[in-house]
Amino acid sequence: MYTDEVLEQKKKNLKKIIEREVFITDKKEASFTPNGTQNKWIFDFKRVLLRVEVLDLVADIFWGIFFSKGRFQIGCLETTGITLVTTFIIKRFQFDGVKTNGFFIRKSRKREGFMRMFEGCELTNDNVILVDDSMNTGKSFMRQIEALESQNKKVIA
Repeated sequence: MYTDEVLEQKKKNLKKIIEREVFITDKKEASFTPNGTQNKWIFDFKRVLLRVEVLDLVADIFWGIFFSKGRFQIGCLETTGITLVTTFIIKRFQFDGVKTNGFFIRKSRKREGFMRMFEGCELTNDNVILVDDSMNTGKSFMRQIEALESQNKKVIA
């Protein structure tokens, strides 16, 4: 999809944005864990993930890494990764017309309506790549993986 040189330049550009705007230390701004203790540092991608140039870079890097992985679906936990999933599936379709399914996993099953845990495209037999805008302990990812495995889906990345 991209030459190694182009992909490396995109990674360098994204790294500059992360260093300048996403990596936040306690000396710059206070942030807290769910139990109330102060973080020494945090990566806050929400600051940049609604900027078109950042989404474009992230999507290019994503497909530079995963383009050769064959068919898969892209999933995320509500609501944090929905912007990423949407960007990735649009970018792939614009590149070569391939439609990649996207979905999100609810934090808890709805108690009304269709009472779904998974929203978006129907889960197929394709492999799954999960994305998110942050990760600390990994508990959210583990919960997503368990939910998908209970549906006999394979998370490959």
